[in-house]
Order: sequence, then C-alpha cells, then structure tokens
Amino acid sequence: PDVAGVQLPRPSLGIRIESITPLIARERNLGSIRGCLVVQVEPGSIAEDAELRSGDVIEEINRRTVMGNTALKRELSQIGSGQPIVFQVHRQSLEPVPRIFISLTKP
Repeated sequence: PDVAGVQLPRPSLGIRIESITPLIARERNLGSIRGCLVVQVEPGSIAEDAELRSGDVIEEINRRTVMGNTALKRELSQIGSGQPIVFQVHRQSLEPVPRIFISLTKP
C-alpha cells in the first residue's frame, strides 16, 4: 500500500511458496500438478500459528483450486485484511488421509 507517497509493507502470512512441478508432484505422490509447495514458514508468523508447515502443499484457498504460486498470490490479493482464509492442504505425513483444512485470518 502507498500512503502519502510512503510505501508501506504489505502484511504477510509468513510463508514462502513455489509452484508444483512435475518432479515435485511425482516425489510427493500428488497425482496432479496443481497447488503450491510451502518451502518456508517464518517463525512467529500467522502461518506458523495456524500450523502450516514447510512441505505442505496448498491445493485450495477458500474452496478455489490453486494451480500455482501466481494463482495463490492473486487469490490472496483479493481477500481483504481481517477476512478469513481457509486452505486445503496436502500433508504427506498424514497418509492415508493426507488432506486437512487450515484456517487463519489475513493480516
């Protein structure tokens, strides 16, 4: 945001993501090339408080399929501050039922 000519930092969820590639999908037995891999969760962030983890794959945001990091960033930009966000996440350690829902509020 820009206030009176001063660039203010955007609130952050505290995650670094990358798009799912065919290699990542194969290594994680995802079955499709969609979503975003969470590669880092900042300590003390909203994402950490909501229990997102490095290695999680975000497949949906607010019931909308995520096809890559550009799509996820676009969806996040359309959600206002203070609004709820629900991620459908694939977490490999939870096999045989690896999908969970994680809720948080956008800062």
